[in-house]
Amino acid sequence: MGMFDDLIPTKTSGGMFDDLIPAKPTPQQIEAMAAQSLPTEAELKAAEKPAIITKAPMPSKAKIEEATKKELESKIPFDQLYKNPELFGVVKDYMRVSRNIEQGKNETDEDFVKKYMATMRDVEFNTFLGALPELNRIKNAKQQD
Repeated sequence: MGMFDDLIPTKTSGGMFDDLIPAKPTPQQIEAMAAQSLPTEAELKAAEKPAIITKAPMPSKAKIEEATKKELESKIPFDQLYKNPELFGVVKDYMRVSRNIEQGKNETDEDFVKKYMATMRDVEFNTFLGALPELNRIKNAKQQD
């Protein structure tokens, strides 16, 4: 007999919680449960095979360098933001419309682009206080802006 077998009644007492008390299985029920849960021959063979844990292969150094090169090609160098008149025009328009900031008379194009980049870093890295107001500004912008 188990340690707590005396706590489980063999007969129901007719109480309202009798269905919560598990009945003690008979030896025949134990044998039937054991026979049902025997593994099949295919399951036994599968269990004998060693489990192979695979990891995704690391990309080659050449693939990494190629991806880095492609990524860098798609980015605009910092000096092009103030040397290229088309790009500098976009920067000036953004700062005027979005931030209400004009380039000062004594301010160089490079200094103005540095101020623009500081603004962009604030928007990019400060998600709650930077990006959300920016998205709100874009959503509520007039068509001409």
